[in-house]
Amino acid sequence: RRPGRLGRLGRLRRMVVGVNAYEEWVAQHPILIQELENWAHTAVYFLPGRYQEAELRSEAACSLLNLLSLYHMRILEKRRCRSTPRLKPWVSSLHTTVRVMQNVEVLIEMLGRHFGGGTGRWWTCTLVEVAKALVRVALVWANGGRMLGTHEEEGSAPNSAVGS
Repeated sequence: RRPGRLGRLGRLRRMVVGVNAYEEWVAQHPILIQELENWAHTAVYFLPGRYQEAELRSEAACSLLNLLSLYHMRILEKRRCRSTPRLKPWVSSLHTTVRVMQNVEVLIEMLGRHFGGGTGRWWTCTLVEVAKALVRVALVWANGGRMLGTHEEEGSAPNSAVGS
């Protein structure tokens, strides 16, 4: 029996409730989360085959852990910034996009090398770098030409190294 529309909506609601409960738990236990992340990052270095043929798997594990850490940082930032002025949602999405690209670029390069050889590696590297450059140009445009637009918008002092 296939679930109807109401069955799918019920599963979606349960999933949203589960994600909200997880985010609440992360917000209440940031030190524990940090310790677990540190432990997991250290454990990846002891994976069997880390220095043999399993480089792709271990890099995928590192990338997934980095993305999970980024997700936890976003949860904590969201909780911390409720009372302070925030960036426009699409600017915040651009920041997140750059961070995600940085966290998975080595994995993408390794996948390009695995599936396309040396040429595939360089094509994927080029595509990732072009995509990151385009997103960064969009960030500069969104911040009115300022390289570090978040400092003034969040009310803290701008970085003195920007102009040098």
